[in-house]
Amino acid sequence: MREICPLQINDILEGITLADTTKFIRTVAEALNLENKLVERVIESEEKYVYDYLAQAVGVVNWKRFAVVADASNAVGITRYLANDFSFTSVLVIISEPVFRPEDKEHILRQINDMEYAVLPKVVFTADQYEINQAILNEEKIDLNGGGHYGQRFSMGVTYGI
Repeated sequence: MREICPLQINDILEGITLADTTKFIRTVAEALNLENKLVERVIESEEKYVYDYLAQAVGVVNWKRFAVVADASNAVGITRYLANDFSFTSVLVIISEPVFRPEDKEHILRQINDMEYAVLPKVVFTADQYEINQAILNEEKIDLNGGGHYGQRFSMGVTYGI
């Protein structure tokens, strides 16, 4: 039997970040023997567009300390996206679904910790809403008050999925 593509899906799909997308494009381009100069020109153009767009929002909230709460794949993707593309480092990542196998937990931790952080985020595995609330409330480093006008409180979040 002839091998169609030497790529393993786990080798190229790691997250939702611009850096991860660029790695994915380069890996696919190499597998398809695309001209490297053309691929790099397209990547450079698209990265410039995305970074110019993101630069408008980054200065507003980049000093905030926050938590990411999501199922395993979204928590990894969102944490990597915020760290790689916005230079935001979450102080707490909560995996809000049951993860039973130790090797799965280790894989999740490797993906979250495989970035350049000043301080690695604390990672909690719990599907219990009370424990999630307590983990957030007990984490002193999280900014629960946005410091907005007139002392108003706010929280920023992304709701993903159902």
